[in-house]
Amino acid sequence: MDANIGIICFKSKVLANGEHPLMLRISQGKLRYFKSLGISIKASCWNFDKEEPKRNYPNREQLLSIMNQTRQEYVNMMFELKALGKDFTPQSLAEYVERSCNKQNVGDYIQYIIQYMTAEKRLGNAKAYISCYNSVLRFAGNLDISFTDIDVNWLKRYELYLRKRGNSDNTIGIRMRELRAVYNKGKQSVNPVS
Repeated sequence: MDANIGIICFKSKVLANGEHPLMLRISQGKLRYFKSLGISIKASCWNFDKEEPKRNYPNREQLLSIMNQTRQEYVNMMFELKALGKDFTPQSLAEYVERSCNKQNVGDYIQYIIQYMTAEKRLGNAKAYISCYNSVLRFAGNLDISFTDIDVNWLKRYELYLRKRGNSDNTIGIRMRELRAVYNKGKQSVNPVS
């Protein structure tokens, strides 16, 4: 049976900042599964009839892009499972997507985080992830690597690279913390941040 996949503003929950979380909703018959996108919005900026940000929302295009990309990942997985003849529930569909997304490459994931941080106007955080991306890209030459490729030896080579470039211990510590944050987010979830 097909599932209905959409993104809603969860207006029954109010966060400390007065905004409401955006949730991925997967419905299949009477079964429901909700997953936070890690994004929140004010009720006054959300069109509840169309389930999308209002036209005057300043980051509308970026938010729509994130919403569409997230929704499409779930729709693609649903069609893939149907083509393979596998049954699924809303929760198992979400688990399939999470396992699949954990295989994504490091470069794409950092770009996704940067896009999210920029959309949320968390520009300081976005700048930190941009620095991380540029530093690791210069070191590796290519970020088409999986998170499993980042092991102890890889990290030691990266640290040696940073030292040879004359970076201080403080700067090396910052770069390693940035990379650790990306690694932890990439290993735990489809959605980048909270």
